[in-house]
This record gives sequence, C-alpha cells and structure tokens, in this order.
Amino acid sequence: MELIVKRGLIMGELKEKKTIEFKQEFTPSFLKTVSAFANYGDGEIIFGISDDGELVGIKNIDQLKLAIENAINDTIEPRPIYTLKETIMDNKEVLTLNVYEQLIIHSQGGLPDGVTKDDYLNKNISIPRNSILADVFHRLKLIERFGTGVRRIRQAYSEFKEKPLFDFSEQSISVILPCVKYGDTLNLDIEGAHISDDEKVMKLIRSEKLITRKAVQEITGLGETQSKALLNRLIDSGFIRRVGKGRMTAYERIEA
Repeated sequence: MELIVKRGLIMGELKEKKTIEFKQEFTPSFLKTVSAFANYGDGEIIFGISDDGELVGIKNIDQLKLAIENAINDTIEPRPIYTLKETIMDNKEVLTLNVYEQLIIHSQGGLPDGVTKDDYLNKNISIPRNSILADVFHRLKLIERFGTGVRRIRQAYSEFKEKPLFDFSEQSISVILPCVKYGDTLNLDIEGAHISDDEKVMKLIRSEKLITRKAVQEITGLGETQSKALLNRLIDSGFIRRVGKGRMTAYERIEA
C-alpha cells in the first residue's frame, strides 16, 4: 500500500479505485465498505486522504485505530478479517485499513459439553452431532479423517499472512476463511527476500508442470524425509496431487 500512495504522490494524482477508497476522517459510513470488501473482494480504505486525493493526514492515529477496531468488532457479525497499517507521507500520517475477502462456514450448535475452545482448536477431537450421518459420510469418503479438520485448515494457512478465525457462541461455531491465492500473500519480509520452501515448490511446479521429489530436494536443500513431508503437506492442502507410482512418481499442480 505504501507503494501505491507514493506512486500517486510522485505522479501528482491519487485516485480512488474499485478496491481502494479514501476517507479524510472517521465516519460510520466506512463500515458498509468494509462489509462489501469482505464479501466480494479484497480492498483498502485509506484514512487521511480526501475524496479528491488530497493528503491531509491524521492528527491522532492511535485514537483512530481504536475507533475503527471498536466499530468493526462491535457492528459487523461475523467479524471480518482486516489489518491496520500506519504510513508517513510528506510528514503526515495516514492509516490503511486492509479488508480481506472471506468464506464463512456456520455450524449450528455451540461446543459439545466438556469441550473447550482450546480442545477444539488444538486437539484432534471429533464428537459428531449425528453419529449415523457422520459414519455414512465417512464410508462415502466425504469425510477423510475424523478430528483433523481444524488442524488441517490452520495448516493450509500456515504460510499466509491472513489466518482463519473461529467464532464461538452458545448457538453456533463459525469458521471464517480468508480467500487467498497461493503466492500472492505469502508471509514475506518487507523486501520480499524470504521465500518459503512451499512457495519455491509451487513456483517450480507452475513452470515445469510435473516435478519429482529429487527436484524438490535440489531447490530447497531439504533431505528426503523433509521433502516428502513438504509434498504431503501441499497434497493435504489441495494444491498438488501425486501421479504415477514407484520410480515414476511425480507431482502436478491442481488447477483452481
């Protein structure tokens, strides 16, 4: 976002776009934009810039951050996934609110008796609400493994800045999944110097179409066991699949 703001200043123009909106100051109307970005596509709201693109800055950025957080958390249900970032431009502070598109899954009924939030999030616990229906789904292979869903969801987002959220109430459990594209929002450092082993493999498979475990070892420097674990993780996350057997085993990308 800093690059977008700087580029606009250098060019002498700063314009709103479909996914970028300016707010000179805090007003409750920004909540409608937050909801729209969360439901229909990522977006950014920049506070401290007027509608016509004039950089005016924010006088009390800490107070603004608190107001934004309280307004979103108290008003929008379920809570959207967002981040706040301060930027200084021409000695003036602006605040960028990034809102991420998300998929929300509701499960009617709260936590089963005797199960805590920590149990739900960190332990492989499976208590079917309808054991007969769950057994049927398992036999039809619509359920892969009991008690692994939450762990696998969190693992699938391990390399991304955006993380899934889990909201609990007495009536329901909501799983909020950020909509991300592999390679677009990986947890890189500011200069983009760090690239995870997972992303190295995904970049290779996008260019080569089919890759082998030995190729993974060469580009990552990992050993045989670690390379297998990496490939299995990408398979479990739904990014790649195994083709062939034995010495002919290779891996290909699953198209979205």
